[in-house]
Amino acid sequence: MKNEILKQLHVDVEQAEAVDDIQAKAMVDLQDAIQRSLDDSENYPTLIDILNQSISKFQANHPQLALSLRSAVDILSEGGI
Repeated sequence: MKNEILKQLHVDVEQAEAVDDIQAKAMVDLQDAIQRSLDDSENYPTLIDILNQSISKFQANHPQLALSLRSAVDILSEGGI
């Protein structure tokens, strides 16, 4: 279940269009963090922190992505992570 959520989140980030270079880098960094967590679930706690930080970065220009990030945080947190 968690891996499916992360895979979908990875796609959502990939499909979002950055409005500037700073946001583009943030998206790449986010994709890297998601991939690390897909590769090793021990990275979930770090990913949750990164997702929480990313919500505010994308809220204004990508509200749907921010909502997806919040949902992923909720799902990962429900698992006791």
